[in-house]
Amino acid sequence: MSKREIDSRPLVMHVIYRFATGGMENGIVNLVNQLPHESYRHVIVCLTTSGEFESRIQRPDIDVVELHKRAGKDIAVYWRFFRLVKKLRPAIVHTRNLGTVDLSIVAKLAGVPVRIHGEHGWDNSDPTGTNRKYLALRRLCRRFISRYVTVSLD
Repeated sequence: MSKREIDSRPLVMHVIYRFATGGMENGIVNLVNQLPHESYRHVIVCLTTSGEFESRIQRPDIDVVELHKRAGKDIAVYWRFFRLVKKLRPAIVHTRNLGTVDLSIVAKLAGVPVRIHGEHGWDNSDPTGTNRKYLALRRLCRRFISRYVTVSLD
């Protein structure tokens, strides 16, 4: 495909906190490697940095973008994410776990038609999933999420 041609395959933007060792990250690698190349494009966005899992991606057309979020509340990361979404224009943004759920709001504001959120387990600081602050954040983001994907009944 020449640079002048428009790639009509939908772009799926996978958003994670960090692309390092873990079951969720392994799932992303398997997904992007196995979905039909002719049907989808992918980009993996890391709020912080990428890790060793990047080397497991077998498709050369998949980019990994690092947003270099600073520790704590880094408000500027929302602006960087918004600009990236506007530039890449994904058809789907798939956020994963508590660390990225609020980016579903930014994706909606940026005009992404489908926003999926995956929960792959509770946060380390909330192993029972009962933290009121985290529950309120998930409740707030609920109206900005098109679909949920979970790995357990919890």
